[in-house]
Amino acid sequence: MPDSIDYTELVEKAQHGDDESLNRLSEYARRRLYTYVYRLTMREELSQDIVQESMLEMFRFLDKLERADRFWPWLRRIALHKVYHHYTREKARRTVPMPEHGYAGVGEQEHEGLTNLVTQELKQIVHDTMVHLRARYREVLVMRCYEDMGYAQIAEELGCSEFNARVLFFRAKKSLAKQLSRRGLGKGALLTALVVFGKITAPSEAAAGQIAVTAAATKVGITAAVAGTAGSKAGIVSLAAAGVITVGAVMVTTQQPQEPQGDYGIPTVSLTDGVSGAGQVNLAPGSVRIPGNVQQDWWFFPDGPDKSVMMRKMMPDRHGKQPYCRWLQNNLGNHDFDRKRSVVYMTNHRMYSENLSVMRLPTDSPAMSRFISRVEGRSTEVRRVAGIGSGTLVIATPPDAAGGGTVQVIQHPSVMYEQYFQYDWPADVRVEDRRDEMHKRGWTYFTVTGQIAGVSVKGLGCLPFVYESSLKHKPRLKLQLGDRLIIDQTGERTHVFDLSGRVRTTFAAETLFAGFGRPWMGLHTIDTVRRDAAGQEVRFETRKAKGKDAVEVELTWREGRLIYEIDMQADLIRTIRFYVKDAAGIEHEGALNFSYNEQADRPADEIMTPRVGGYAGARHLDGVLWPLYLAQKAVAR
Repeated sequence: MPDSIDYTELVEKAQHGDDESLNRLSEYARRRLYTYVYRLTMREELSQDIVQESMLEMFRFLDKLERADRFWPWLRRIALHKVYHHYTREKARRTVPMPEHGYAGVGEQEHEGLTNLVTQELKQIVHDTMVHLRARYREVLVMRCYEDMGYAQIAEELGCSEFNARVLFFRAKKSLAKQLSRRGLGKGALLTALVVFGKITAPSEAAAGQIAVTAAATKVGITAAVAGTAGSKAGIVSLAAAGVITVGAVMVTTQQPQEPQGDYGIPTVSLTDGVSGAGQVNLAPGSVRIPGNVQQDWWFFPDGPDKSVMMRKMMPDRHGKQPYCRWLQNNLGNHDFDRKRSVVYMTNHRMYSENLSVMRLPTDSPAMSRFISRVEGRSTEVRRVAGIGSGTLVIATPPDAAGGGTVQVIQHPSVMYEQYFQYDWPADVRVEDRRDEMHKRGWTYFTVTGQIAGVSVKGLGCLPFVYESSLKHKPRLKLQLGDRLIIDQTGERTHVFDLSGRVRTTFAAETLFAGFGRPWMGLHTIDTVRRDAAGQEVRFETRKAKGKDAVEVELTWREGRLIYEIDMQADLIRTIRFYVKDAAGIEHEGALNFSYNEQADRPADEIMTPRVGGYAGARHLDGVLWPLYLAQKAVAR
């Protein structure tokens, strides 16, 4: 965006409804964004698509931007994630087009008079060199040389340490210089090539004339330069002479820096003591590897602990040597690999334990782990990590007979786009899609009908099945209990209204769908229900449903019981039966039935949405199991 434009003022005016300011802001943003995206992708049509999608998000969420002076970094990050998402889908299809060859230019295309600045031959050499440069390297060069970003800003954008950002930039310019040398340009051509690339991708001749890349901008510091040099251990980190670190009961082996795998981001690896999360250590810029001849469990937390999780299970082959990806549950779906048949099955359901034990996560609290172990009568050993944030990958091997086992914690927000988090199945593997229509779509509408203790219950909602769908089709649930209460749940908060429109109670965002299934968060419904119960220290029992391809989960608390019937293949709740005692000890029965729309037909909304008439007497609560809440309210009425 041109420096002469006060876009901060434009943003503020646009947020207050000034259409002229919004139009001007859109015009300037679109032009600058296209230049940025094209420099990343080197593909004209793709850049246009990503800019269009990013601008639509800008219009939708501009009013939520809290700091107008952060507008450009905010919009740039939206576009960057669109680029990541696009490459992820291309990898899934195994058809990744190469960037376009032959200089086409951007903005006004061929700038009139630009040939006076650089020769056509040099332009073509520079363009072709950038085309063959890794996308990761192009990205950091663009940020540093044309977006004028400091290393701290780049680190924030990529979700890594500032040191890692410096190392990545050093490797990028080293790779660029090497490729330029192969095309006949000497060592002194690096700055010239960076300037030329900036000029030929500038949106106008005037903008091209302002492109300048100084030697100071390409400096990274001696430590980062040494670390970025292949084969050198100096300047990275000296944690132990033998290259082995033991933190509490967790052993992690270090190794020298290596070229990061994949296309985006550079990870920061941290170690925790398995309980407190204290004493974290950064190992940059390489990553820690776990031996490949044992079982490995991978968990990726894109939004931090207690939120969505993606999983990858690595199993050794029958010879105990070559590991392979048995399960992959990422942002797009669930994949089950049958190695014997060489078939990948795309399934409706998330992974669950064959013996129906509760799925444990490394982020579980000690109290929750102990409660589940008491209920199940067994202790499941899962290495615990604490103090992690968003964009964290945890890789662990199970303890062996000697009590060993390893764990590594990698801070890297773009793990799901990395090659090492993708499948590693043979290229000729057959894919069999076993999903029904609504799971192929990624989301659906559903309705709830029934009664509890003679009080009618009805509801409707939107249920995303995978993480990617949840970003566009937000989970939503509205429930009405008789003619007295309306529960309206969105991703931000839950309100409990009376029919006059007064808010009686509010609940934290984390209570969304609590006690129901949340497949978009990465766990099978049977595990979500039981883990929600364990979080409230409500006892549960699991058993096969008689004569059905389903499992029953019974929750027991002082006032009664709930029995869930869960379709294991569809990964959905079918019914919840209620047996609830009132104050006199009399048991009341009830049931809720869940119906899911195979097609994307929105059900009729028969639930009145009251206008908020005030918060008088409203309470804010954190913990809740909604079926229990409904049961208690129904009996109380």
